[in-house]
Amino acid sequence: MTPLPTWFANNLGAAFARGQICLLYCHPTQISDGDLELCHSQLTDEERSRAMKFRYYADYVSYIVAHALLRQSVSAIAGVTPDCVKIRRAQNGKPELLQDSVTTPIRFNLSHTEDMVMVALARDVEVGVDVERLDRKFAPEIVEYLCSAEEAQEISLLSTQHQSVAYIELWTLKEALVKASGQGLRVRINEIYCALNLPRLLRSGPLPERPTAWSVWRGHLAGGFAWSVAARTPQAELTLIGAFAS
Repeated sequence: MTPLPTWFANNLGAAFARGQICLLYCHPTQISDGDLELCHSQLTDEERSRAMKFRYYADYVSYIVAHALLRQSVSAIAGVTPDCVKIRRAQNGKPELLQDSVTTPIRFNLSHTEDMVMVALARDVEVGVDVERLDRKFAPEIVEYLCSAEEAQEISLLSTQHQSVAYIELWTLKEALVKASGQGLRVRINEIYCALNLPRLLRSGPLPERPTAWSVWRGHLAGGFAWSVAARTPQAELTLIGAFAS
């Protein structure tokens, strides 16, 4: 991945300055071998070690591209070089920026799946993102783990095709909420109740704060992907920027 295009960096900087949640995306398969080497060089030794643990090459590439995109985006916002962007894991396990390397109050979250990488950035607001392929298959037992009683009832009334999409959309939304909360997957997500027909949190369950303290977004991208973003703020706007890979 070459340095971010000027138009991309300008749009990102302007949206971030306005206090908007910035959602960035790209397709790792569009990254040239030379750019992938540059991405790899921007990772820390620990991140390279993590990347090597992926079983499939596509996951390895997605991990590398996601972390390089994060560093380049933060550097564009904060006015520092990518190698100055230092990341650590907080006590709850959620990645965060070291404030001695970047003083701008940037919160972020990453997600990647086959041929899609997403990075969510926000100014001093906890944020979470999740992206999945729409053709992902769920085992029947996932319904009890994922759905509240109300959601399970509503989904049961849909056609088989629409049920599959509803499960994916619900999964990404709850994943984004849990990631934003920093609580990890120990949370009983079936105690969270989300509207199916529009992105809205109706019951927060184990999440901190009441439902109205959260903002959520949901959408699809060409190529068969569903994504969701959650931010721990009662009111915010989201800007989607992407498809810039060379």
